[in-house]
This record gives sequence, C-alpha cells and structure tokens, in this order.
Amino acid sequence: MRQTLLKIVGFAILLWMQAGICQAATPSIDKIVAQIQDTYEKMRSLQAEFTQTVRFKDFGTGTTSHGTLYLKPGKMRWSYRKPHQQQIYIIEDVMLHYVPEHRQVMKGTITKGGNQLPLKILRGTGDMRDDFDIKEEARSLPKRPVLRLTPKQADGGYLTVTVAPHAEGALFKEIVLHEPNGNTSTLTFGAVKLNKKVSDDLFQFDVPAGTEVIEMP
Repeated sequence: MRQTLLKIVGFAILLWMQAGICQAATPSIDKIVAQIQDTYEKMRSLQAEFTQTVRFKDFGTGTTSHGTLYLKPGKMRWSYRKPHQQQIYIIEDVMLHYVPEHRQVMKGTITKGGNQLPLKILRGTGDMRDDFDIKEEARSLPKRPVLRLTPKQADGGYLTVTVAPHAEGALFKEIVLHEPNGNTSTLTFGAVKLNKKVSDDLFQFDVPAGTEVIEMP
C-alpha cells in the first residue's frame, strides 16, 4: 500500500506541476504539450481537494482517501483527512511521510529508486516529450482531452490524464496510474484554487516529540 501511495504521489508531482489547456477544439498533441509546459512555468501556487482511489486487480473493492493538496514551485504537501490522517511533504528532493497514528515519519528522497522525473519537473527542467510517449485517447472531448502518458523509462505502467477548463486556463481533473500488475490508482481533483495565496508555513514540518524518524532505503 505504501509503495502504491508513493508511486502515485511521484507521478502527481510530475503532472500537477504542469497545468494545461483550454480551446474550443481539441488542439494537437504538440500544442497541448507546449501549453502544459508554458502554464507550468507561470504557475505560482495551487490548492485543491482530492480523492484518491486504489483498486487491486484481484479484489472487487478498493480503498478511497480524501484530503487537500497544496503546491508551490519546489514544494508540495498532501494532507489526508479520511479514512486516516497522514501528511506527505516534498521539498525539492526530500520527502517526509508522517502518520500520526503510528507516531512515525518516513524520510527519503524522490531521486532514489531510479525515478528522476518528479525532481526534474520540480526544478523546471522536465520536458514531457523527453520523458513520455504521449497519445490522445479515443474518449477525448474537445474541451476535456484525455491523454495517455507512457514513461520512456518504466516497467510497463502508464498514466491517463483528463484535462478540464479552469478560469485561468485548464487543469488536470483526473490522473490514473495503471500499474503493470493490473492495479490502478486514481486521483480526482476539485475546488481548485490556482495562483491564490498559499502560505509557506503549510510546508514547514517539525517532527512531534515521541515520533520515530525512519530513513527510507
């Protein structure tokens, strides 16, 4: 479960730092990608409510979580409220995963494990065309394109992303991670506030007394 969570957070870093598109007709893939890159460069902050659903191929039911995402260039915080409270902070390449119920903080870097893509995007050096093979899904609509993104350095998994209009352009409405084993992890976003004030204090984490810090391999 923890590995699945870290995977989808990593991909979400990559995608949410690159917002999108809004035109009367579905633009070409090249135009979509160019607009995503341009919006990323201009984005100052983002706050959104999210629902995360993880479904396992061999089980009929999945698990669903709810919370709030806070994002600024180089900084990210996922605040889970339901069904269990937990916090994930990512500052540049350092990640802290705090679970109050367990009195534990998992500490690691997003560069470990061979996945450099999220860090590249956080630093503004990522390019979707360099990192993904991209094509449009048949179920795309003119104002709500759906793209399939297959990482060029991956183990057979891929993502589908749905883009929806926003007052300042367009944002990813849904991100689905399709794992090679058939499991899926879905992030759906709502109540999005783009380029509004987000305090830097939200990204400050002080380890509570009596909490164990575990260094991730």
